[in-house]
Amino acid sequence: MEIIAEVQKHPHARVFAMGFGSSPNRFLLDKITEYGRGEVEYVAENGDTSERPNAFTNAYAIPCSPMFD
Repeated sequence: MEIIAEVQKHPHARVFAMGFGSSPNRFLLDKITEYGRGEVEYVAENGDTSERPNAFTNAYAIPCSPMFD
């Protein structure tokens, strides 16, 4: 797939994705986040999902770095 190939061209990029609803393209999202060394989250249609994107963004917005003594 062209999108996966494009992600592979940028080995230092990090790719994070979200899939919404009952039928996101799980293969595509799983592969681009695998090659992009990121994470994917799937959000079902049931219930209030308005906070899920914000929580996902907040979880990955600040990179973690180890603490050194």
